[in-house]
Amino acid sequence: MALTFLVFAILTVASILALGFLSFSLYVLYQHWRYRHIPGPPRDGFFTGNVPFIRKERKRVPGRGMSDIWFNWYHEYGSVYVQWIYHVPVVIISDPDMAKKALITLNLPKAERVYSKIGYIFGQRGAGQGILTEVDHEIWRRKRAMLNPAFHRKYLMNLMDAFNSVGDEFLGKLRQYADGKTPVRMVDEFARVTLDIIGKVGFNINLDTIINPDSEFPSAVSLMLQGVQASFQNPFWMFQVSMFPFQNSVIKAVKFLRSFATKVIEERCSALKNGEETPKDVLEHILNEAKENPDLDMDDLVDNFLTIFIAGQETTSNQLSFTLYEILTHPEVEERILKELDEILGCRYSVDYEDLGKLQYLDQTLKEGLRIHPPIPTTQRIVQKEENFGGYKIPGKTPAVVSCFAIHKSAEFWQSPEVFDPDRFSPSQKENISQSKYFPFSLGPRTCIGKTLAQFEAKVLMARVLREFKFELLPGQTAKVDENLTLRPRDGVICTMTLRK
Repeated sequence: MALTFLVFAILTVASILALGFLSFSLYVLYQHWRYRHIPGPPRDGFFTGNVPFIRKERKRVPGRGMSDIWFNWYHEYGSVYVQWIYHVPVVIISDPDMAKKALITLNLPKAERVYSKIGYIFGQRGAGQGILTEVDHEIWRRKRAMLNPAFHRKYLMNLMDAFNSVGDEFLGKLRQYADGKTPVRMVDEFARVTLDIIGKVGFNINLDTIINPDSEFPSAVSLMLQGVQASFQNPFWMFQVSMFPFQNSVIKAVKFLRSFATKVIEERCSALKNGEETPKDVLEHILNEAKENPDLDMDDLVDNFLTIFIAGQETTSNQLSFTLYEILTHPEVEERILKELDEILGCRYSVDYEDLGKLQYLDQTLKEGLRIHPPIPTTQRIVQKEENFGGYKIPGKTPAVVSCFAIHKSAEFWQSPEVFDPDRFSPSQKENISQSKYFPFSLGPRTCIGKTLAQFEAKVLMARVLREFKFELLPGQTAKVDENLTLRPRDGVICTMTLRK
């Protein structure tokens, strides 16, 4: 009797599993049929899609990210194609008009499946539902409206002293290495100075990462981003024992950052309660959001704190690093920048607000750096209902990737796109560059809230380091990238430097 029951139980479980497998197989087959009209790379397996090829490419070319792979497929399959991440179809869009349709006309919502990996990293709350990761447009709109005043040009005009003050400290540190012999990894140095700046101007805190080599902040931010990237690359991370030590280090870093943010918020709340005078900075507007919405708790406030803290640092740091690399490999560009700095600044080393608009060629150079090396190479959305892109009907509920990386680098939209040429952004060329052809800060309502802050900061720092130091790249430095959510220089932009006379 017991044996009969056991056999029956085994057969029942086997039948359920077989039925489940059959149902899933039919679902995958149906998905393949729905997208059969859209071009794309051939699948390596019925269930694995293009994942085996992607993994082989990553091993074959160290540092190769999805943006490179998508760019190669763009050349082969066109501006609209479908790739398969296991059984999930993802449509890649690499055309200015279609980007405008997706991000402005339709204002497609962000993909929850993607942005939840930034919100929660290995199960630990990271950026949560901050203004980057919030997928509900109405909730996001309210959060954005509350924070917008902190990033208005009128407010940013008053930050020039802070930019220059942190810049003074940064240059003071670099002078210690200005012997023409000591190698300096500039990607790390830019990471430190941009952390100190966002801490100062956004939250009125002194992080001292520039002068403190033991500061936990740079490594914690880096680990958090590495964790996000790893969770994208390996959706089965929770079952991979070999990843557990790395996961634990990421979780520890995220907890450190959230604990720090909580402490800063609590101290500001205490100061306000005691009637102390507090600065009108980003943190004030985060707290104003809590006043307007009593349902928000500390975790919600920390979400926006961390989002701005990390996004405001990482992208600017990478922009400065890549652009410095390009300047140093194009001496004619460096010469023109130095001439402009002499003409505009004269004997001054600090940069005033009035100088920013006059530093035209430096502005062009920084924009060209963002074109050829966009720190955020894509944005990911959901096509909610059936839409036509490039003559192809895209079924509803399809994940879509809009690639500014491909658009910025395509010969279809730019002349000699592989050439670093700041003159393509000269005033005479303005009419040739539409907003959907060049969008390193994204497009549409969800464009980066901190883009003006980033432009001010990058211009001040680049002007000051180039005027103070003559850099020499070490042999073997390249523009190869590491992809950790953002794109950063793989080789580190390692230089020696001397003081300019």
